[in-house]
Amino acid sequence: MPRWEHPEKDLPSFRLTDVDGKVWYLKRLQGKTLLVCIWATWSAPSQWILPKFQSLYDQLQSREDLEIFSMNVDEDPSLARPFMAK
Repeated sequence: MPRWEHPEKDLPSFRLTDVDGKVWYLKRLQGKTLLVCIWATWSAPSQWILPKFQSLYDQLQSREDLEIFSMNVDEDPSLARPFMAK
């Protein structure tokens, strides 16, 4: 059964740009809990988990101590937005 665990190592510093062009830096997220989902449009498990992630986000979006990220790993980033719209 899955369980919450604290990571053994810190995340490396990063700079990421989201589909809307907003830039995210790890340094600005210090002190917050990060929940990350890595997905692809071709992945059956991704198709199952993303609606659950959206529901979780909808419930927790007002929390200031938590950030929920989903990262697409498709080779063609233009596939992400239509997939998310579904």
